[in-house]
Amino acid sequence: MQERPVRVLLVEGEPGYARLLRGMLQGGDYQFEITHVERLRAALDHLAAGDSDVVLLNLALPDARGPEVLRRVRAVAPDVPV
Repeated sequence: MQERPVRVLLVEGEPGYARLLRGMLQGGDYQFEITHVERLRAALDHLAAGDSDVVLLNLALPDARGPEVLRRVRAVAPDVPV
């Protein structure tokens, strides 16, 4: 049995896609605590606080794009799976 919810940081700039991903994670055998942010800056702040077990990351965000997004996330939270 799962002791606590998996803390998911969902970094997605499109609200419709964020709703879709939330729906996909709900209702299964695992419990997830989902925090949704739309911008890289907010994601980096959240990750710096150490409150995530895993990151679901879109590489095309309103404030950053491409491989640089992943590099910046990895620099702040190198041990968190993306």
